[in-house]
Amino acid sequence: DRERLAGKSLDFKIVVSGKDIVRPETLIMATAGVFPQTSFGVMIGRVNKVGWYLKARSDFNSGGSDISCNSKGIMENGEYIWTGGGEQLTRLVVSGGCLLHASRWLYPYAGVGYGTRQCAWETVGGNWANITDLSCSGINVEAGAIVKMGKLALSAGFSSTAFSYSELELGLGLIF
Repeated sequence: DRERLAGKSLDFKIVVSGKDIVRPETLIMATAGVFPQTSFGVMIGRVNKVGWYLKARSDFNSGGSDISCNSKGIMENGEYIWTGGGEQLTRLVVSGGCLLHASRWLYPYAGVGYGTRQCAWETVGGNWANITDLSCSGINVEAGAIVKMGKLALSAGFSSTAFSYSELELGLGLIF
C-alpha cells in the first residue's frame, strides 16, 4: 500500500471514550453505629480509583467513674459494689483509611483509628463504677462497603475497638 499512499499526508485521530475516564468523586455521609450501642457521626472522603476517607462517630454522652470493678461487681481490692440500676454508656470512634472505586456502583473501604467504649454502673451510694470487662479503648479497625445509586450512597460496615467491642454501622449520604 506504499504506492497508494505515496505523496499523500496521513492524519491520525486518537479517541478516548468517557467510560474509560474516572473522575474524582467526593463522599459526604451521615453514619450511625446501630448495634449493640447507638452512636452517630459523619464520614467524608475523596476517591478516583483509589482514595481516602475520614470518619468520626460518638453517642455524645460524657461518662465518668469514681471506681472500677468487673461485671460481677468485684473491685480490684476484692470488695463488692452494690448497684442501683443506672447505666451510662459512652462511645467515640475516630478513623480514616482507604476508599476504592471497585465498580460503577461499589466502593469498599477499610481503615484504622482510635476508639473508646465505656460502660459504667451506678452504685447505691450514687457513685459510678467503670465496668472494666465491658469497657475498652485503643485501636479501632473497620471495613465495609458503599453502594452508589445515582448520587445517593448507602453504606454498611463493621468496626471493632481493641478487638473486644464490635458493632454494626450503617450510613446514608451523597457521592458527587
